[in-house]
Amino acid sequence: MTQATKAISGQRDIEDLRQWKMELQNQITDAMNRFNSMTSTFMSMHQNMLQNMNMQ
Repeated sequence: MTQATKAISGQRDIEDLRQWKMELQNQITDAMNRFNSMTSTFMSMHQNMLQNMNMQ
């Protein structure tokens, strides 16, 4: 009985780790997407600023 309990507990631990890994990967992907969006916005603003400086 103890071995079966340990096996079930081990399987739950593995499932918990898999779910935690998936959530962590989703958070990393979300953070990377936000970073890329902010970088794109910054580069666009920087380009506009440079163009405005050249016009003056």
